[in-house]
Amino acid sequence: MPVESCRIEGKPGYRWGKSGKCYTYTPGNEQSRNRAKDKAAKQGRAIQVNKASNIQSVRFRKDMFSKQQAISWAKSHGFKYGDVEETTNQWRLRQFPPDRCLRSGGMKHLADGVSAYICPTAATIKSILSNIDVLLDELKPSGGRDEEPREGTPGSETLI
Repeated sequence: MPVESCRIEGKPGYRWGKSGKCYTYTPGNEQSRNRAKDKAAKQGRAIQVNKASNIQSVRFRKDMFSKQQAISWAKSHGFKYGDVEETTNQWRLRQFPPDRCLRSGGMKHLADGVSAYICPTAATIKSILSNIDVLLDELKPSGGRDEEPREGTPGSETLI
């Protein structure tokens, strides 16, 4: 999915794909335009890393999927499918070794009979840290504009 042009309230901008946040820029200001495009690209990289890097295994209910059906589903959805592990009730397709998980994670529903075990990895943390400016922009009530906090408001205190 590429960076695309978008508009918000008549202002031009860039976003990742069709549904990402639109980062606006000042028309005629090349630096502002480049900054908006960079933020959209960073958002895309964060989304891509988050989509796959923390899915440790994809799991299929055996009462709903044969081994071959599980492999076909994984293949058609962009997951690794070469090594299939069988448990009592599931087919498990590991995406990476469990020792890459920094701590225990949780399950995420992907489709009927398909779930993913998700855990934080070093790649996930690295992506968050390298895209912190994009994530912080998402938290700004001003819609991403840089504003100095007024004295007495949260965020106005000096941090050491």
